[in-house]
Amino acid sequence: MGNNILSNFSDTYTQSGIGLNIPKFYNISNTSTSLVSDFVSKYRKVGFYAQANLEYNKMLYLSLTGRYDGSSLLAADKQYYPYGSAGLGFVFSELMNKSSAFSYGKVRISYSSVGNDNIPVYSTSTPYVLGSAISINHVNFPYNGSNGARLTNVQGNPNLKNESLNEFEIGTELKFLNNRLSFEGSYFNRESKDLLSQIPINPSSGFYIK
Repeated sequence: MGNNILSNFSDTYTQSGIGLNIPKFYNISNTSTSLVSDFVSKYRKVGFYAQANLEYNKMLYLSLTGRYDGSSLLAADKQYYPYGSAGLGFVFSELMNKSSAFSYGKVRISYSSVGNDNIPVYSTSTPYVLGSAISINHVNFPYNGSNGARLTNVQGNPNLKNESLNEFEIGTELKFLNNRLSFEGSYFNRESKDLLSQIPINPSSGFYIK
């Protein structure tokens, strides 16, 4: 059992200038107009996990894992999500008489679910961006001593929840002739649900991505 905490803080400061007062003197203090932007983001993820492995008579094997994560990237009522796995193995050759022809036989079955929140920060909202950070309608701000703001071109989704990858697998392992010849085969089915991905949309909506 255990837990972990991931906390990320980012502060991106950008400064640029337009127009040189003294030609060929490339210094930000020599510009007639100075543009400054500052982007600050915070993100935190906490997780609690547990694992158990059980064995009976070198024949039955049971493996269990569980995890409960919480992420600030997701919607407020969907920030916490559980996932885990379970696997069972049965060495049926332990019930058989020892033979050089058939050395080992095992069947296994497992199911796992993995959660993910791999999205940019503040994807649940559509914030405003100051004109000093980008131009608005090809006009750089401040303009005539006044700043401006517009919505970012990425449309937020206030209902974001975690995506999950679910997988079922069944397989067998066989060995013959004192382990000189072996065979292993498996079948699995993998399914992704609630996939988190940014997609392009019609710019006439006022946004380019959602």
